[in-house]
Amino acid sequence: MVSTIKPQVKSTGKRNLSVEFLRLFAAFGVIVIHVPCSTDAATTLGDFLVLICVPFFYVASITYFISNLKRNTVNETLSKMWFRILIPYIAWTVIYVSLYLVKKAMVGTSHSFAFLEVVFYGGSAVQLYYLPELVALQLLCLSLHILFSKAYLNKGVGFLLLAVPVLYLGLGYYYKCPGVTPPIAIFLILVSGFYFSSRVQNSVTNLRFVFIGLFLMLIVFYCNTIRPDIIKAFSLYQFVGIGAFMIAIGMPLSFKLPDWVAPILTVSFGIYLCHFLFLEVFVSLLKKQHIAVYYNMGNKILIAGVIFIISIAFTLVVRKIKYFKAALLGE
Repeated sequence: MVSTIKPQVKSTGKRNLSVEFLRLFAAFGVIVIHVPCSTDAATTLGDFLVLICVPFFYVASITYFISNLKRNTVNETLSKMWFRILIPYIAWTVIYVSLYLVKKAMVGTSHSFAFLEVVFYGGSAVQLYYLPELVALQLLCLSLHILFSKAYLNKGVGFLLLAVPVLYLGLGYYYKCPGVTPPIAIFLILVSGFYFSSRVQNSVTNLRFVFIGLFLMLIVFYCNTIRPDIIKAFSLYQFVGIGAFMIAIGMPLSFKLPDWVAPILTVSFGIYLCHFLFLEVFVSLLKKQHIAVYYNMGNKILIAGVIFIISIAFTLVVRKIKYFKAALLGE
């Protein structure tokens, strides 16, 4: 049997506001990425943010997940994954498939869904792939934790859990499902996650982390202007996410926020989930009214800002409704 004894591990109980601010920035960046482009400058801005946002989300999420493994039993960890990630994934998949059907009836669309991609790989919306992929990475971490920890005697559970993400990722690669993270990127995420997991609770400034993180980001940005094909082929963009996370934990911020600000810092997950709904509605209404929008850099940022504010408000309102909060936000 898997041990259900919860190890006693001290927690600082302090939130690193640097990480929270970066999460909020990354959520805004994801919106900017998904707003259409009409100019080279707007496209360049999106390409720049692609290197930062999701890679940072992966490193931050996996690092904190690993750091909490010793505080929770296997059953508690699996339960949190179900309620926190999979239930919102199912709910938003239903919402986005419904949105697609409504959009098809209103304005028509040539886009079609593949069942495998929609159900298991987040194919109903451009950003949903992150959720099942995150579950796969968390299962990898959990299985490795069980297999290499002396606290768990039944290693069969570890191998069983390991088989799930291996099968999931293998099928994703085989069927070339969009959004499946390349093996090199997964390796970098896991290695950095396990390395930073024992350091993430440290509230002391670490300038070495800051300088290394900044160096990693700058070198990848520079190389991406010269050989973006190599950066993509070897998943080197993941080092930008790692670098950003190193800067955040190397310069930790912890201070009391105004009561109205504190809740906003925790809505990045909700923004990530819902923003595409509002963006799709906005674009569809414009198309329905035959209104052409020139998506230069300024308009791209402006539209992203409006969607960002609407998404924050939506998330805060949903949090006040018990069942919606559970289904749509996993809270």
